[in-house]
Amino acid sequence: MTILVFAVAAFLVGMLLGLYFKVFILLPVITVSLAAIAGVGLKYESSVGFVLFIGFLGITALQMGYLFASFVSVYVADTRQQRHRAEVIEAPRRFLR
Repeated sequence: MTILVFAVAAFLVGMLLGLYFKVFILLPVITVSLAAIAGVGLKYESSVGFVLFIGFLGITALQMGYLFASFVSVYVADTRQQRHRAEVIEAPRRFLR
């Protein structure tokens, strides 16, 4: 259960980063998260394999969240732009009536 909560949290953080930042923000976030994961793994005396698995899971969830939010923001921006174009095209028709 704890691993699932960690993966969902990393996904949500990736989504937040994907909405507001460019892709270069992932480099420091990944570095800090790997350091934190290694520190927690050392504190609780986890095996190296488990720490590597959690690191891989965290990085993957973070990147997937970033990509998901980036795609959503591009879709929303495209929809808004198409709606704006439709209003601009329809404006002269209103004046010709």
